[in-house]
Amino acid sequence: MDYLYQASLHHENKNYKEAIKYYLLALEQEVNIDLLLELSLCYFDNNEENKALETLHKMILLDEKFPSTYYVLGMIYEKKDLNKSLSYYQKCLNLDPTYYQASYNLALLYEEINLNKAKEYYYQTLEIYDKHFWSLVNLSSILEQENNDQEALKYLKQALLIKEDAICLFNLGVIYKKLGDLKQAKNFYQKAITVDKPYIYAYLNYALLYKAEGNLSEAIKIYSLGLEYEENDILRYNRACCFALLKKYKEAYNDLVIAIKDNKDLQAYMHYDQELTEVITLYGL
Repeated sequence: MDYLYQASLHHENKNYKEAIKYYLLALEQEVNIDLLLELSLCYFDNNEENKALETLHKMILLDEKFPSTYYVLGMIYEKKDLNKSLSYYQKCLNLDPTYYQASYNLALLYEEINLNKAKEYYYQTLEIYDKHFWSLVNLSSILEQENNDQEALKYLKQALLIKEDAICLFNLGVIYKKLGDLKQAKNFYQKAITVDKPYIYAYLNYALLYKAEGNLSEAIKIYSLGLEYEENDILRYNRACCFALLKKYKEAYNDLVIAIKDNKDLQAYMHYDQELTEVITLYGL
């Protein structure tokens, strides 16, 4: 029997216990570092971190300069010890400067603590692999936060050539709105809600553009499309506001009750929202 084939098949199908059994049988036939790597990843996927660490230790004894060992160690320590995780990813990258997965994970971790370092590693990832989609998108988000909007647009447009992803399209809408190009903003928000997996907040931003123009009926239509796709307190709350502005108080009340039911922030905020004053007064909310 081809144990490695069976192990890979079960691993791919997330039958981790069966996969581990066959990896161990394969290792009885031949011990090699690539097989140990797959076993460590399977242990990690099966939430058996101690066994993954034991396997990685064996890998270090076999070859202390094998980059992937330190990459997996970085993965394991992401939630347990940030500094260790950063150190292991960096060691992986030092051993293999083309290991873009390590530079990308470093960028993700640094987004929480140091945006300049995050940018540095996103740039490094793109130097290695210039079509890394999420590096392009995430880097553009940081640039937009820094008001470097034209540079952000450049990277988002590169990402869009790779695939039409809803978040990428949404971010393009955000930047064009910020730059005052409402036609382009609408265009990208509309695309973000018509791809295979729409981004729910694209419905919000798209509807808000029509609301700002006074086209409340179109805004309600867009909120309704979003709510058909996915229930969302924010969309429902904002649709309630539009109904209230049209003096459709019953419809506004119905939406508002659902929106605030389990959302304490909206329960507090609605009392400061002048658009809902008449609804709140009329129904004693």
